[in-house]
Amino acid sequence: MDQLKIIDSMNYDERICSYYLKIVVKDIPGVLAKITSNLNKQAISIETIFQLPDNILTNLKPNVPIIITTHETKIKSLKKVLIEIEKLDFVVSKIVTISIDKSIT
Repeated sequence: MDQLKIIDSMNYDERICSYYLKIVVKDIPGVLAKITSNLNKQAISIETIFQLPDNILTNLKPNVPIIITTHETKIKSLKKVLIEIEKLDFVVSKIVTISIDKSIT
């Protein structure tokens, strides 16, 4: 019978991976610059960024989603910057965050 091994617990705030972010914002000038500036302050590098009108066919809503994927970063850095971004007056809802684990096990 195999013996159980004791391993150190993982500090979740130190976890490093990439992230998918969906930030719904008012469609006004300067939004991307302010978001990327906040990410830069925490040394979070953007892998991809994509913006598309929320309702492309009827354009009834004045809000647009911005989709960002980051390069690998610590979750504690991301949490800190998301709090600041969500305080910006053009952000209209809570930011959706999904981790992207690129490791192969």
